[in-house]
Amino acid sequence: MATLKEVTPSIVKYVNDMWEKSLTTGQGANTATPENPIHPFVITSVQQVQPSRQQMELFETRRNQLDKLMPAGKKLETFTCFYNPTSEGQLKKIIQSSWKEVFGGNPDQLTFITNANEAANINRVQYYRTIVVRVCLGREGVDYSQPSKGHIKIRDLDGVSTSFVVTYRNSNDPASHLQSPLKDSTSSLSSSSSSVGSAPSSANSTPTKTSVTSVASPNKSTTPAGVTPGGLIGDGINCPSCKRSNPGNTRYCLRCGSNL
Repeated sequence: MATLKEVTPSIVKYVNDMWEKSLTTGQGANTATPENPIHPFVITSVQQVQPSRQQMELFETRRNQLDKLMPAGKKLETFTCFYNPTSEGQLKKIIQSSWKEVFGGNPDQLTFITNANEAANINRVQYYRTIVVRVCLGREGVDYSQPSKGHIKIRDLDGVSTSFVVTYRNSNDPASHLQSPLKDSTSSLSSSSSSVGSAPSSANSTPTKTSVTSVASPNKSTTPAGVTPGGLIGDGINCPSCKRSNPGNTRYCLRCGSNL
């Protein structure tokens, strides 16, 4: 089971920049203003998702499998994507279990979206949280499909790793201010982490290279510096992109997906 972790202001800025960069992808119109580069949305809270050891191993195994299957001369691509759950219940299920457990029986119902604004507008009923994920693509038409520009469907959901949960508001919708504070829902996510839900519901998402997300958590992580949940101990390999210390048994940063 993954856990939610409080983040620093520098990571919140990182997520803002990632959201802004995503607006150059997909089909969504860029509605940026000089005052707000991700207009009409405003990020109010970010939590980092720390996957369990088993989830990390499944993701690394799938990434290595896809890497070996790539045709000569082609490199495996990892995209940063956005997925907007339809409710708090669905968000809890994804965080508490995994994408495969929630949607594995029908992965085709999941669409990951590269443009964060487009992902935020995809559902008829607005739920003002988005999940930032890293998605290993593989071979188009075999391991993944792209029904339309910036909309990606993955065959094996072990190739999806959750990075952040982002709470935001829509400056054009006054009602969104009522849903934006994250504390209450964060505590409910954490408190119910001992009982994992099961029933899946449909939702959409967004892919973009190398992803990271976080959301403010009610309690600070008690994991010592350099140690990741699951017992993997950092050996001093610092990510050149986000400066995180990573375990020695991964070739990629657990936070942002960059090569180590």
